[in-house]
Amino acid sequence: RLAGFAVLEDAPRAVGGMPGLHLRTRFRMDGATLCQLQAHVVVSGAWMVFAVSAPERESAACEEAFDRLLRSLAWREGLHRR
Repeated sequence: RLAGFAVLEDAPRAVGGMPGLHLRTRFRMDGATLCQLQAHVVVSGAWMVFAVSAPERESAACEEAFDRLLRSLAWREGLHRR
């Protein structure tokens, strides 16, 4: 359980070219408010979650790291077709 957890946004979006879901969340930990970006995707029957968290004041850097992570995803040939 995370204190103050809230989903601020959820939207269907591609994750590595596959249909997926993106979430923007916020929660509190050790007196600080954190932002978290999540990408959910199912590949070859496996549910994968990619997430980046940072203090809320660093949300721009968090978004930049998340975008770089998602742009770097590449599935092995044929993996998503199994």
